[in-house]
Amino acid sequence: MRLLITFFLITTAALAQNTTPQLTADDAVRIREFYRLAAQIQNQIWPDWSRTPAPLLLVTPDTEFLTHHAEPPKGFEKAGDDLYARPRQFPTNLLATFPAFGPPSVIVIGEPRNTTSKTSTPWLVTLMHEHFHQLQNAQPRLLPSGARPRAKPWRQHRYVDVELPISVRKARDSGILRISS
Repeated sequence: MRLLITFFLITTAALAQNTTPQLTADDAVRIREFYRLAAQIQNQIWPDWSRTPAPLLLVTPDTEFLTHHAEPPKGFEKAGDDLYARPRQFPTNLLATFPAFGPPSVIVIGEPRNTTSKTSTPWLVTLMHEHFHQLQNAQPRLLPSGARPRAKPWRQHRYVDVELPISVRKARDSGILRISS
């Protein structure tokens, strides 16, 4: 009887284990620190910056973790309170902000050790820099009417291109675009 109870307990414990990927403690602390720092300083730097959505996608070697996104895209599983995970798709050394899943722009960033930041403090400064790009991208007149941001295939290019409905020459001549030499 003891053997049966032991077998039952071991089997139940094995089946009950959480298979959803989890953030490391260091990554969780760094992400919390970013949102704490942003809340403290963003409106002092730029009025109403705190109104800008600040979704973040942390890219680890095996998993991508998404937080602060109002509507997590398909393919993400709930991994915690306001945290979603999916298998890794972006490069682990990425430091960028773009509409990865459509608006709003998302900070897509690898762990410090896999990026040029290497350690936590420069990584947090980079996050604040990328968060400023979220503010810029949220401005209604950022792009001329009809322009659509589109992500380039990440394996070939490491940038976001913008499809404009007008030529650069027309933009320059109309005053929308200023080119200085």
